[in-house]
Amino acid sequence: MAFKIARWTWPDRLVLCVLVLVIAVSALPWFGRAVAEGDRAEFRTLRFNATAWEASTQWSIAILLAVVAGVGWLLLRAVGRAGPPVGLICLLLVGCSVWLTVRRWHSIPRASGHDAVITVVLPRFTSSPSYVIQRDHLSIDHGTGYSADVRYGLYVGLLVLCALFVTLLVAALTRSARNGPTQVE
Repeated sequence: MAFKIARWTWPDRLVLCVLVLVIAVSALPWFGRAVAEGDRAEFRTLRFNATAWEASTQWSIAILLAVVAGVGWLLLRAVGRAGPPVGLICLLLVGCSVWLTVRRWHSIPRASGHDAVITVVLPRFTSSPSYVIQRDHLSIDHGTGYSADVRYGLYVGLLVLCALFVTLLVAALTRSARNGPTQVE
């Protein structure tokens, strides 16, 4: 039972590519706040963004589950031990990571409908601690001069997690199809 990357088929290599994308996407902004700063003459927007790792424990766990599933599949394929049960476990792990991501997204509370004007005057090169994103203390709020909501990283992350699920499914199915049905004597 030797470790051979030569055992990887094209779907396995595709799993590796998508796995790299999962790790890269986790560093994109998944949640952020935008705050208006200054007076009307020097108006600009301060942005406070957080990655999946910084914003939410559930998103961090989702990324870790997906990485464990992908790496586990690839390692077991390299040693020749990736059968249907392994494929099913990997698919369940990635499905769980998609579920955790969506669950956390939909559990972010929405602020009450107020339309207060928030303008912050800050000294240069500093940030207000009240607007910095605290892990797991997220809330969606939109007002004049203030916005807090999910960012594009969440959408890209969900897309890549679903792509990992599909590529693992294809890799597992092509693996079983290539082996063919087992003969019972």
